[in-house]
Amino acid sequence: MIAEKWLRAGPAVVADYLWDNTRLGAFLVQPKVADVLAEDALIETVLLPYICTPDYFENEAALIESWRAVRPEQHKVAMDHVSAICGAYARMGESEAWKARERLRLAACRKLDATVTGYESFARHAMLAGDPSSKVCDKVLGLELKIGTVKDAVYGQEKKVSGIPGALQEIRAVRFAERALLPFVPEEEDAAAWGVRYALWKELESARAFEEGCKWLLLPAMVCVTSPILFEPGAGPEDYIERFRPEELEPYGMGYEELCQLGISPYLARPLAEFVAAHPALLEQFRSPSMARKFLLARVEGSAAARRALQCAKASWRSSRP
Repeated sequence: MIAEKWLRAGPAVVADYLWDNTRLGAFLVQPKVADVLAEDALIETVLLPYICTPDYFENEAALIESWRAVRPEQHKVAMDHVSAICGAYARMGESEAWKARERLRLAACRKLDATVTGYESFARHAMLAGDPSSKVCDKVLGLELKIGTVKDAVYGQEKKVSGIPGALQEIRAVRFAERALLPFVPEEEDAAAWGVRYALWKELESARAFEEGCKWLLLPAMVCVTSPILFEPGAGPEDYIERFRPEELEPYGMGYEELCQLGISPYLARPLAEFVAAHPALLEQFRSPSMARKFLLARVEGSAAARRALQCAKASWRSSRP
């Protein structure tokens, strides 16, 4: 916690002082620290949406086929929706990316039909903390969809009242269902953007699998508060790599615990480390001289916010006393 008299000078003044006059500032200018901060920024701002988007399509091919058999008219409407976007993806041919885009549209249409006229049953999923599904709502459309790995579905129950009549014919509803299943689908039909995003999502399969099967948290900013065992060099969890050696930290009066207090994890999950190593160009956009300064300023501002919150809590407690 930073002293109150320094915080009164303003976070920027405090950050500049720490940068120029302390071992913390000297530590943050080290090239290795710049690399670690760039890794964290890349993971948290670019990769996180892809890591946290599960693949719910395990049974979808079979579900679509059975839906086609029992609801041929509705399946034909879905195929019309597919035909409407074919032109935008023509240059993809029969690539995996196009087949995935086609599957997404059909899956969205099938889900709408099940939601409005029937129901779906779900398998439990690790990315949902063991729950079978999550809910996504659109108040404008009056739709609430359950998202997860579907095991089975029932359609054509005319007394079903949830959702809007004719949702399957409504392109806004189809697009909403697509974004619920894969949030990174482009707002406009853009083959290039879809190809890049889908490829990134597929490449991060190992990171998702790691997250689903590992008891430790995946992202660097969260790993550092998982367990005191992380404070001991060489005692990290399985399938994590150490980002710093003790001798690299000692000249700056720091250890693993101090790193964690700063919000810098001493460890990085191996799938993410391998991904970052394979994509140096992605990392480069986050490696800049200003990154470390922004990091330090954010920590100072956080300290000031914590101090203000504590003061407000004390004032509230005092005013509530009889």
